[in-house]
Amino acid sequence: MTATTQRSPLIRQIDTHPRMETWGVRVKILVSATESGGKLSIIEYVAPPTGLGPPLHIHREMDENFHIVTGEMNFQINDQQLTAKPGTMLHVPAGIPHTFWNTSNEPTTMLVTMAPGGFENYLIELFQLAAKHPAPTNDVRPLIAKLGEKYDQVVIGPPPGTTKVKS
Repeated sequence: MTATTQRSPLIRQIDTHPRMETWGVRVKILVSATESGGKLSIIEYVAPPTGLGPPLHIHREMDENFHIVTGEMNFQINDQQLTAKPGTMLHVPAGIPHTFWNTSNEPTTMLVTMAPGGFENYLIELFQLAAKHPAPTNDVRPLIAKLGEKYDQVVIGPPPGTTKVKS
């Protein structure tokens, strides 16, 4: 048996999580890669009911898990589209095309676990980029795609529309 480095438990009160907000999206970093020894990152993601979302993309190395806490979120995973309701858990392995968007009438809250960790750094840089652009317009999309490449997000299709999907 090999020795492992002991990490300390992480206990953080709800109001002390680092929080970012732009374009109506709110993100709290619950556990960072640094705090998990690189094994995972966990965020709370609140999506406004705008019908906007990330472009269809894959991650080469990272798996993502989405747990819907409140509201409803539309997903496309491969060619399947669905509306996820509270309590739904979606596991998207690396290499699987996916995107999500909210076309309901209320914000949707998801807990997103990413393994290995580190993708929260993409979100930090994305929010910094967004601070320079008041809206997610077409001219900022190439900048977002370039930033995504740095953090294992490869854009393979357009961002989702606002069309309701089948349940």
